[in-house]
Amino acid sequence: MPGQVEITASLAEGLAASTTIELIAMRPERIIATARPARIRADGQDRSEILVIVEDGLGQRLEDEPLTLRVSGAARLTHERVRSNADGEARSWLS
Repeated sequence: MPGQVEITASLAEGLAASTTIELIAMRPERIIATARPARIRADGQDRSEILVIVEDGLGQRLEDEPLTLRVSGAARLTHERVRSNADGEARSWLS
C-alpha cells in the first residue's frame, strides 16, 4: 500500500535508530472493466453500471488515474471521461 513506513532497529539495552521510507504506487499495468447488469433493454431507460478498476503490477489499486470510455453502437454513457477514486475505481452508466 502506498504511504510512509518507519523502520526501527533496537538493541536490548534500549539504544535505537529509525528511518522512514516512502512507498509509491507503480504505474498502471492492468484495467478491469465490468458491466452490471450485463444485459439491459435497448429502450434508453434501462441502465448498466460500468465499473473500471485500475491496478499496478502488484495488483494494488491506483487513485486519480484518468480514463476515457467509448461505446460502439447506439448506447450512451453518462460520463466518457472519468478518474479512479481512492479505491482505484471509476464509474459511468450506460443506457
